[in-house]
Amino acid sequence: MTNSNNTPSDRLSRAEAETLIVLHAVGTTGCALGDIALRLGLSPTLQDAIAACLNPMVSGGLLEVTEQFVFLTPSGEAHLSRRLGEFGLTRLRER
Repeated sequence: MTNSNNTPSDRLSRAEAETLIVLHAVGTTGCALGDIALRLGLSPTLQDAIAACLNPMVSGGLLEVTEQFVFLTPSGEAHLSRRLGEFGLTRLRER
């Protein structure tokens, strides 16, 4: 999201912030669907609710879900990197 001067706006919408957080939590290597809650510091009992929240990201082409495993798509990776870069941020290295 940019303002009229084509620079990053000072604020993210809640939906976009949540999307970026989830994309970052999934990571470059992907993860099991059940691990997303743990990576976000949430209770594993929220797995079903989190799975439902992924639907817009899947339909938007940012994530792919197969056999209970979640991956960033190339579009998702590019979106995350671009948006973080607009705020002068980089991704943490994965272990």
